[in-house]
Amino acid sequence: MSTFKYQPVKQYEEIDFRSHFTFSGDEKRIKNTFKTESTQTCFDCICTSFVKFFVFLFFLVTFPISGFFCLKIAHQYERIIIYRLGRLIPIKGPGVVLVLPCIDHWKKVDMRTKAFNVPPSKLCTSDGCIISIGAIVHFSIQDPRLMSLSVQNMNHSIRDASQGCMMNLLCKKTYNDIKTKRQGLSYDLQVDINQSAKEWGLDVSRVELSDITLIMAPQNKTPAFMPMYGAPPPPDAGDAFTGSGVDNFGGIAQFATQLFAQVANAQSQQANEEEPSTSSTMDNLLRVLKTAVNEELVQEVDTLYQFNITGIQDGNFFADLRTGSGVVGLGVCSESPDVTFSLSMSTLQKIIAGSITPYNAYISGQLHMDGDTEKAMKLEKVVKDIKI
Repeated sequence: MSTFKYQPVKQYEEIDFRSHFTFSGDEKRIKNTFKTESTQTCFDCICTSFVKFFVFLFFLVTFPISGFFCLKIAHQYERIIIYRLGRLIPIKGPGVVLVLPCIDHWKKVDMRTKAFNVPPSKLCTSDGCIISIGAIVHFSIQDPRLMSLSVQNMNHSIRDASQGCMMNLLCKKTYNDIKTKRQGLSYDLQVDINQSAKEWGLDVSRVELSDITLIMAPQNKTPAFMPMYGAPPPPDAGDAFTGSGVDNFGGIAQFATQLFAQVANAQSQQANEEEPSTSSTMDNLLRVLKTAVNEELVQEVDTLYQFNITGIQDGNFFADLRTGSGVVGLGVCSESPDVTFSLSMSTLQKIIAGSITPYNAYISGQLHMDGDTEKAMKLEKVVKDIKI
């Protein structure tokens, strides 16, 4: 019985499988793929030589005239790529380069460093902050042959790769890290882009992150107490979560009863606060808002707000801060509002009094917003101008 001996395949020896998308042998594989000299048959070589001879002879016969069309000059920072009968020949330049008519297709490549802007794009950081950021990328061509064979549109390819690497890198960072460690993040982004650029014959020499535009601040919401392993018990839990009371069902039941009683008392207090909110209270709020609105605030905000007060009949009013000195009135505005807020009367009174900001009310669930986020954040400017 013959024994089978396993032998590894040699064509995969140079490939690095540490990543599904990274192969250390990609550059050699691309170069070997486009090696066409070894695939030519004897008949192809004879036909190619025959055509080259007659084209070169035609060039010599008509030299005084053909020299103006066939002789190209490449500067010190330029190289010329020539496809002769569809096959790429060695890179030419700098200096005078002969381009044969009819059978040569040539292209001049600039080897100097170029720069382009990655357009600003919105992304969400790991701490829930929404920002807009772009970058400036400096790159140059290191291998014109590999670039010509690998990339169809060099500018679009390097721009798309830079934008994808920037999104993948910055989405894993916090807003504070992006703001304070821009130099280190720029270097990390340069390394990530070079992983793709090296395979295309390009080299990224420098990356600079642009200014950060804050769209939504980080959500630093403190979570409620959850009885997790190793976490300290709440101060008002009594003996329900202490050492001797963990197994005491009566202690847990007593704690649950107290918790439900506190929730019921809070709901009753909130209902008592909302009951006296009558039309006189609405009139007082509208009077306060009208005194705060002026032409300077309208030019700065330029937004139509709609407020829907929950728990009150006919508790809707709007603030048109787009033209003139602004308009504040009861009911629903005839036009489509830019931002619609839904909140209780007690929450609105707290916001006007300054005891809570609109952002904190939105994070805690007391304020619901529908519309443009950037224009909704301008509500804080309106609140700051209110004098009670």
